[in-house]
Amino acid sequence: MRSGLSGVLVAFGTILLAFGITIVIIELLAIRYGTPHSIAPLLAGICLVGGGILAGAGTMMNRAADKRASGS
Repeated sequence: MRSGLSGVLVAFGTILLAFGITIVIIELLAIRYGTPHSIAPLLAGICLVGGGILAGAGTMMNRAADKRASGS
């Protein structure tokens, strides 16, 4: 079970990843039907990269805490 800062980082990272995927889907539909947005690729990239970094950092912090707790 994740708690504390690592859980918060994973949660916010997951939310950003979901926003990034949603933006990509909406932008692909917009391109298909003729109304692309110029800022969408940048926003999607920021959300996907930022979400991946936050979720990865939270996961690494959780693993480090588990190793310290087990004494290895």
